[in-house]
Amino acid sequence: MAIAVDIDQSYIRVQGVVGRQVGDEFILMPPVSHSGVVPDELITCNDCGKVIWDRLDGTKTLRQIAQEICIDYDLKLDEARESVMLFMRELLDIGLVRVQ
Repeated sequence: MAIAVDIDQSYIRVQGVVGRQVGDEFILMPPVSHSGVVPDELITCNDCGKVIWDRLDGTKTLRQIAQEICIDYDLKLDEARESVMLFMRELLDIGLVRVQ
């Protein structure tokens, strides 16, 4: 079941998530569990995803991030919002972000 994403909410990255630039891709790896098990789910981000990830510090709402993405990538606001919301659903579903 998908977790609801609120565009007027601020979110923050979960501590322990590792992000690395590998060539043209930005890879997110969930933290190792307390039992020492390494998660098998990695997230590969495009440039826009990396920018969204970098801005998830709890100081801005998703609406504000979408507005910034709109300007940075010369997108229509609806396209930017859709990109932000889709990426956030994926991050929330696997537990890489939480509500601030």
